[in-house]
Amino acid sequence: MKYAKFLAIALFIALIVNCTNKEEVKTYDQYEENGIRFTSNNGSPADTALKIDLTEVGFIDLENEEDSLKLLSRPISFKFDKEDNLYVLDYQKCMIHKYNPDYEHINVFGGKGQGPGEFVEARNMIVKGDTIIISDGRLWKISKLDLNGDFIVDKKYSDFVKSPIQIKEFGSGFISRFYGTTSDETGQRFYEKYICQFDSNLNFVKNFYNYKEPYVEGKEMDPSASGSRHAADTTNLYVSVNSKTEYKIDVYDFDGNKNRIVRKNYARIKNSEEALQKQQERNKKYGMNHRTEFLNSIYRINTDKYGRLWVRSSVKDIEEGRYYDIFEDDIFQKRVKIDLDEGYYIAEVDDKIICVNRENNNIKIYDY
Repeated sequence: MKYAKFLAIALFIALIVNCTNKEEVKTYDQYEENGIRFTSNNGSPADTALKIDLTEVGFIDLENEEDSLKLLSRPISFKFDKEDNLYVLDYQKCMIHKYNPDYEHINVFGGKGQGPGEFVEARNMIVKGDTIIISDGRLWKISKLDLNGDFIVDKKYSDFVKSPIQIKEFGSGFISRFYGTTSDETGQRFYEKYICQFDSNLNFVKNFYNYKEPYVEGKEMDPSASGSRHAADTTNLYVSVNSKTEYKIDVYDFDGNKNRIVRKNYARIKNSEEALQKQQERNKKYGMNHRTEFLNSIYRINTDKYGRLWVRSSVKDIEEGRYYDIFEDDIFQKRVKIDLDEGYYIAEVDDKIICVNRENNNIKIYDY
């Protein structure tokens, strides 16, 4: 009887400890206010076992390519079609290279110019069904080509602020970001940045984010302080306004309603002395007056094929490598280090991950 009583007490204590531990390991608070769901992550990982395992499935060796027509100068945009062919947009040459599912070069089209299927400044590209859509930031136009590179139609815009410069799919339509300088009737110059929504016919619908600041000659400024970062999938638009102190992402639905806010604990990180020195050298060379004292909390956002959000956040000098904060349903899962070969960086996160080595002029394709 005495032993049974002791066992019951031990089980009761263990139950209390177990419940206490469960409370202690809770990594977020979630509540709703005025129709908006707030998720505040404390920075502890909800899934300590999470890993992003990369499996190399393709390699495009451009360093040893002898055919000049197959060479890429500055690959900037990468998309797959439904047959798993890969399309790569070369920003410098304004050409699109097509590779089959074995990553063998099978076609190249486009080029610099103002004729049908030509571009002056090809900013980015998407593949939607059997159509390739390319934006031209200099001519303020969108060009549509078929999957063989044959010209279909151009769509030109009279207002470059409301033209889709860097398009991404968002629901049944598109999202685009504009940034640049404008002038008013008095000659006053402004820095302007927008995130705009376009319908399925690439007609302007609305702005999700606006930023406008007068340009003052010689004024010291932090070029990374203004503007925003964004990503989109079929149902959500994620927008993070640049901040040095706050880690916050606003989530909008296709109708433009903000319905969620995601936060994560963040303490500002001072820029390295080496980076500040390089910035001062650029200032002298180009007559600028820039100084970035602290790093942005967020400077890149992607969505992946599993519906997760990838956030590239600033890391301290002692942390080496490429880190992404992975979120699922707004809950911080884990900060994951992505192991890449030296010289490669992640250029695209989509159905596959595209990595580029500009020094060796090579591309690696990974499944994950």
